[in-house]
Amino acid sequence: MERITARPSRKARTQEKPSKLSIDQRLLEAMERLLEDNKNFATLSIEQLTKEAGISRGTFYLHFKDKNELVVRLIEHLTGIIVESIGNWGLDIEWANAADVEVAVDGMMRTLYKHRAIMVAIRDMMVSDGNIRELYEKMINHVSLRAQKSVATVMKRGEARDGMSTNVGNVLTWIVALYTNDIIDKVDEAGLEDAIRSMKYICVTTIFSGANGVPVSK
Repeated sequence: MERITARPSRKARTQEKPSKLSIDQRLLEAMERLLEDNKNFATLSIEQLTKEAGISRGTFYLHFKDKNELVVRLIEHLTGIIVESIGNWGLDIEWANAADVEVAVDGMMRTLYKHRAIMVAIRDMMVSDGNIRELYEKMINHVSLRAQKSVATVMKRGEARDGMSTNVGNVLTWIVALYTNDIIDKVDEAGLEDAIRSMKYICVTTIFSGANGVPVSK
């Protein structure tokens, strides 16, 4: 006859259960490893993810309804990291300059590349999930609104190209995001560096006129 062991107390179960943040991190790391070989997040099963993360399916379902909800949580996490990565560009500061644009482009592209597992998941899932698509757009638009404020500051100082409008900040933000999202799982680090240099040049010379439009980094 099979021996029945006593069920642990609620306190004991709570102490043993990993925090929600650690579950997110473990699943993210599992995604990154699995997507190195399988570039399609949609084909990854919850069983594969949980096995790779070293957690049970039951633990997964304690935190997430399905894979889509996991992606939603990761988008929220990524949004905060991106906002931090773009530095002073978009903070409505009077001295917003070409160097700030370069820092913003560099930070955004490196962040998206570093967290490309999340971006691949977003790219795969937003076609069929309107909520994920909306959250992705909200994430990029958050950066876009900041960029538009800084473009307005450059225009106010009279350092912008003729015909400039604040919407250029929006367009450039989306160009950076969409281009990076397209290449993140296709290029190595050397390819990323080249892409960053090119995008810095495009953004700085598009916004600033004359000598103000000369990129500061080599």
